[in-house]
Amino acid sequence: MNTTHLLGFLLLLALWLPAQGQTLIAQFSSANYEGWTYENNAGTELSTLNINSARITLLTTTQGTVTALVSPTLACQNYDSLRVELTYRAFSTDYDASLMTVNTQLADLQGNPLALATMKPAPGLMMQTLTTTLAVPHGTTDALMRFTAPRANVNNCAAVTKVRIYGNTNINGDVNGDGVADIDDLNIVINIILHKDQAEKYGLRANVDGQGSVDIEDVNAIINIILHKQ
Repeated sequence: MNTTHLLGFLLLLALWLPAQGQTLIAQFSSANYEGWTYENNAGTELSTLNINSARITLLTTTQGTVTALVSPTLACQNYDSLRVELTYRAFSTDYDASLMTVNTQLADLQGNPLALATMKPAPGLMMQTLTTTLAVPHGTTDALMRFTAPRANVNNCAAVTKVRIYGNTNINGDVNGDGVADIDDLNIVINIILHKDQAEKYGLRANVDGQGSVDIEDVNAIINIILHKQ
């Protein structure tokens, strides 16, 4: 089997491998919304009914009050970063996607910001999942995640239906620096070997086995890391 065929085989194998190195630490959905709060909208309670009806909206009123969805307390002292997956549903096809940009803020228990990321939806999709990764500052033990859409308004109807927050640990094989060794890192190393990507962009992270060059052994190393053999 030549190198190209071997790489193809490894890539197909990797598609079947589960992502490792991350742990689900909070979830908001119709199945699990305990501990979540809905700030600045006292008339709306979190319940299975309104979650299933897609009524958890993020918006700013004409008076400037910003509604936010806030996670329960996250014990994040064992993690280097938090990966967020937010699913939302639009109520009509003619919504303005730019108004539904979601700010994701990691804050301490007093509400002081620790990290911030912006998630921008694509236009024209009735339902989509946005993802981002936030670094956990050194020494942080407990934190909250707060979601707002500061440009949204009552005429731009969309709602959050699900949020999942994963804790990531820095591990060998995390080539792209998102806190987890997975298929994305494997693809990067394969593309470097096939000269479709530049190893220099990833520094020492692409040289997973530490032998000084990026080659098939680094592909094997990432697969073994994903399978917990290293």
